[in-house]
Amino acid sequence: MNGGEFVQQFESRAFPFDQWHHRAPVKLACIYLTRHGFEAASQKLRDGIRAYNAARHVPKGPAGGCHETLAMFWLRVIEMTMREYGPRAAADRLFYSAELFMSARARREFVEPDLARLPRAGS
Repeated sequence: MNGGEFVQQFESRAFPFDQWHHRAPVKLACIYLTRHGFEAASQKLRDGIRAYNAARHVPKGPAGGCHETLAMFWLRVIEMTMREYGPRAAADRLFYSAELFMSARARREFVEPDLARLPRAGS
């Protein structure tokens, strides 16, 4: 699914709930940052996640719903990464190929990326 279709499904609350994990919010953040910049992306992400969760009857509270700090933390990390490496056509494939990321080895142990180096402190 391309970025436009993904955003349309998310914003219309049609994106499958069983696929709303790991990569989906990161992909959404990348697309929003590319299209709207940080301030607008942060508001769209917050509002979108809250609306999506409400449509999917996700309970609010300490163990459910939108975690504001975590959402904004990752949005800032993604923004810094995009500034360092530039935006990509496929927002979910900056550091790892699908083959390496989904490999048994990657699930078992940490593997270095095969598409771009991770940033290092002081680099």
